[in-house]
Parts: sequence; structure tokens; C-alpha cells
Amino acid sequence: MTDAHPTSETKKCSKKKCKRQIPINSTHTTCQTCREINQRSRQKQNGWSHPGASSTGLQKRQRDSASDSERPLQRLRTEDEEKQQDMTEVDYATSEELFQQLRSQLQTSDDVDFKGSYLMAISPDMSPKDRVQSVVREVWRLTGYRFTVHDNKGSDNWHTTRYWCSQDEAHKKKYQPSSAPGAKLRDNVGMMRYPCKSCLTIIYRVVRHSTETARIRINLHHHFRHVLYVDVSMLLEARAIIEERAQWAKPSDLASHISGVFPQVTAAQVYNYWHEISVAHWRQDNDQIISATKLLQEYSDEIDIFDLTGLPDGVTAVAWGMKKVAKPLENRIVEIGLDATYNTNSQHLELYSIMAEHDNAGFPLSYCLLTTATAIELGKRKRALECFIG
Repeated sequence: MTDAHPTSETKKCSKKKCKRQIPINSTHTTCQTCREINQRSRQKQNGWSHPGASSTGLQKRQRDSASDSERPLQRLRTEDEEKQQDMTEVDYATSEELFQQLRSQLQTSDDVDFKGSYLMAISPDMSPKDRVQSVVREVWRLTGYRFTVHDNKGSDNWHTTRYWCSQDEAHKKKYQPSSAPGAKLRDNVGMMRYPCKSCLTIIYRVVRHSTETARIRINLHHHFRHVLYVDVSMLLEARAIIEERAQWAKPSDLASHISGVFPQVTAAQVYNYWHEISVAHWRQDNDQIISATKLLQEYSDEIDIFDLTGLPDGVTAVAWGMKKVAKPLENRIVEIGLDATYNTNSQHLELYSIMAEHDNAGFPLSYCLLTTATAIELGKRKRALECFIG
């Protein structure tokens, strides 16, 4: 290959702007330099670490010539990871012996590093995952710490679950307020967080060449002794009090009484559970207007249900009068007024009331519950109220 002028024994490289000459009988149309440039360009586009790609001589030479400082460094393990890796697993004869040793370590040290295993009989009624879950419940009971799942892996004859302490500050989830319309903030008590540096791994694996025996491995690391987990859910004792008094006690009175007996139970929890229990006594239908109508019909001796005619299309309403209030005030009322409230329930029903004034006091004579959510007619609310008042 040469840069000389073409002769009868050479030909010009076909690469544009290249003036090099190659032998006329060469099987290539480009010179050696251009071919190497093209090869490096293709390798750069495809990536040298492409799976299955064979290394060329040029790649090997460049790899061999690379200095140690140019090569990517492997992530160094932390001191805790080194300690966990170097721990020797202890094989215990029974599960009772393993848990006894774990209990002893928890009582004598704030810094727990435990790695042990034991053999157990295979139960055909329980899957490997079920076995792991039963073991972690025993660890919860023994340690007092509650562990939450990090990840799961497994198959038909083995299962591994990794956990971390639910009070570990390194794994606290970021608070994300609800974006749902009308969502209300709850006053649940949050858990205290601590620098546990926790990790719990439980492995269930069937012993090789065995159909009757499996091995359980427990690897626990917990490096800060803290107050034990407190379940902030509704206690069964508090539920029993609400169920017993739901028919006659006000939720505010229940909340005051229960918070005095069980300080960890919040007022919101009492109100929510009281609503779940009491709803069976008054809900007649899933549609709130129909449910209210059916409930009012059960008290025909005390109220009159009005027949509202001429309501605009899409407006649903139910109105009733208070017999025991209106009758004693007959021929004594001088002034009446219309009162209203809204946004009182999940369907945003509007509640109107005709109030009568007597002796400087107000008395409700009748009520109207209506919704105009599906009506499109102009003046729909005004016309509905005219039907109620007229």
C-alpha cells in the first residue's frame, strides 16, 4: 500500500478523499487504514460488550493495553456487609435450640448478628412460602420487632424472603398525601424510626436427594435496640365496646371513653368503626335518596312524606314534615324562613329546612333532601324548591 501515483500494478482506494494505492489484484476495494477505521467505527456503534460478540484482535490489544486506572472498579462492600459475609452459619439440632440461642443474644446485646439453620420435616400441606411466613411470625413474637417484606424469590422446592425492620429509618417511605378529591387527612399515630441497619433473610430449601427433609436458614442483623412495634390498628377490646353501644351511644362519647382506656386508639378510628356498625340499622338501599325514603316510611306516625310534583328532569328529592313539631305550633307562627346546608355526605346531597320562629326560638317544620347532579335545566334548583315550598 502506498501514496504514490497509480501505476499499471496498483489501483486507488475507493474511499472518498483517500489517495492511497492498493495492489491491483487485491480482493479489497479499500486500503488497510480505511478498513481499520471502518471496523473501529462499527465496534463503537454496536458496543464491544454485546452478548455473543467475538473479540477481534484490535479489541484484545486495546483491552490488554488499558491501564488499571481506566478499568471500572468493583463496588467495595461496607463494613457491615463484610461482617455478614464472614459470619459462619451454625447448624442447630432443633428449631427450639435455634430460637433459644437467638433469644439469649437479644437479651445480652443491642447489636444482633445471628446466622443459623435447622432441619425440619416437609409438610405436603404447606408451600415453601407458607413455611417462611410461619418462621417469620415466630421471629416477630420472639424479638418484638415487626419486619416488612423487601422481596421474594422461590420455586417448588425452595423459597427466600428478605425483610427489614418496619421501624428502620433507612427504609421509611416518603409521605404521599392522597390526590383523591375530598380526601381527608387521618390522625393515625406514626411509628418512631431508628437507625437499625436491619436485615432479616429466611430461606427454606428441600435437602438434596431427599423428599422428607428441608432446611430453614435464618440470617438476622439488627444494630439498634429500640422500643417495640405497636400495632396502631383498632384493638379488639375497643371494637367490642363500640359494637355493644353503637345503637344508643353518640360517637363523640364513645371516642372520649375509648381514648381514656386505650390511648393508642384515635378518634377517627372510633368514628369510622361506629359508622360501619351503625350503618346496618338505618341503611335501606345503596341509593341514598331511596334509602332515606324507605327509612322515613317506617315512621309514618311522626312524619308526613310530601309528594313533590313538577320536579325538573334529573332532579331527585324527598321531602317530609314534622307532625309532632308543627301541630303544637298551629296558628302561633308569625314568621318562617328557609335554611340550607350542603356537602354533608359522599354524594353531596343538599338539605333544606323550613324553620318557624316562636317565642324567639326556631323550630323545624319540614325538610327536603335533593340532588341536582344529573339535571341540566336552567333554574333547576329554584324550581325544585318551589315544588317543596308550594
